[in-house]
Amino acid sequence: MREYLTAVIVVLLQCVGSVIAGPLEDARDAYERKDYAAAIGLLRPLAQQGNSAAQATLASLYFEGKGIAKDDKEAAYWLRLSAAQGEARSQYLLGLLLENGLGVVQSDMEAHKWYLLAAIQGHADAAEMLGIQYYNGKGIKQDYAVALNWFRQAAAQGNTEAQHNIGAIYLEGLGGINQDYAEALKWYRLAAVQGNRQAQYNVGALHRDGLGTKVDYDEALKWFRLSAASGFPQAQSNIGSMYFAGQGVSSDYAEALKWFQLAADQGFARAQYGVGILLFNGIGVSWDRAKGAYWLRLAATQGFPDAQMQLGMMYYKGEGVEKDFLEASKWYKLAAAQGVDKAKPDLSPLYGRYQEDVLKWYRLAAAEGNTKAQKGLAIIHGNNYYEKDNDNVRAYMWYKIASLSGDSESNSVLDIITQRMTPEQREEAEKMAITCLKNLAKGCD
Repeated sequence: MREYLTAVIVVLLQCVGSVIAGPLEDARDAYERKDYAAAIGLLRPLAQQGNSAAQATLASLYFEGKGIAKDDKEAAYWLRLSAAQGEARSQYLLGLLLENGLGVVQSDMEAHKWYLLAAIQGHADAAEMLGIQYYNGKGIKQDYAVALNWFRQAAAQGNTEAQHNIGAIYLEGLGGINQDYAEALKWYRLAAVQGNRQAQYNVGALHRDGLGTKVDYDEALKWFRLSAASGFPQAQSNIGSMYFAGQGVSSDYAEALKWFQLAADQGFARAQYGVGILLFNGIGVSWDRAKGAYWLRLAATQGFPDAQMQLGMMYYKGEGVEKDFLEASKWYKLAAAQGVDKAKPDLSPLYGRYQEDVLKWYRLAAAEGNTKAQKGLAIIHGNNYYEKDNDNVRAYMWYKIASLSGDSESNSVLDIITQRMTPEQREEAEKMAITCLKNLAKGCD
């Protein structure tokens, strides 16, 4: 915010020159000479006399600490005086201070009031901030339709963030607004051509995925490059993915690593995973398992599920890290909790160590129709991993379910288990399997 206020100081001085031309021109000259103390000496009397523009500019100098000790409270005091006189810029800036609690008590509702006063006067940035408040339900009831109206007011004045946000609403189809990829693309493009890097990224993503337009990797790559040139990590990562997969370009793992690295250095988890996978496996680049493990851990720590899955596998096998079944179990469970189904049955080698946790994940995967998990439960019951006595009935039940789910290997195992069962046990197991399937494999074990 302070960087933004620095940029508007000169604008404020230029806008008020016609009010009291002599002193303000002198103040402007002093500011441009970086003689901030002299500028303050000229502005303060005007501010004390009630000149709103002088009050606003003085507030900015207090906020920046130029020519005077930095003082957020004093800055807010002068800005409020200016805003109370109807100066739209001051109203907008006061809203920012209130929203962020700088020099004032933080209040989203009070910020809303000042944004509204400025927006009514046609201040585009204030209209955008109102849209964001309604979009996020911050300080006011969430309402995507109202947010869209304010974004439109700001967008009509060329506000690229508002144009981008309109695109986001149409992309997701929020608040009863019909999802419309073509409309989203239109608004993203309006912002993108003005240099909005997130909008440039989204235009690229829509072209890559064929949403609202035909699939066009060349066009996608063009927009990703524009966004990446300004340092946007998602765009850099996507360029890496396109070089990795050979989408619109020849597959080039070294080039993929370069782009992944740019985004990974900014903390983007997906790119950290890309760097880790390439280095850990030596895919088209020098093999370096230690560095690969380092980047995979960074991504996993941020919650990226594929990295968590990979890290669990590494700890289980002792590849790139010291073998540690407890760590392996931890990372597998984190990945499974995020819906990485293959992580659930991969807990199977650990069931002798972490019984109840592993059984829990097997049951979840089995209920989703994962035959590997269904067979895993059969093995657990049939080989006495958890029970004092073998439970051939439940083992048969799970093998039967896996068999009916299309696993041919389970058929031959059923013949073997049958030899260890009485006719009554087999009949019970058959009934249990049918009941379990009727319940979509939930609550069966």
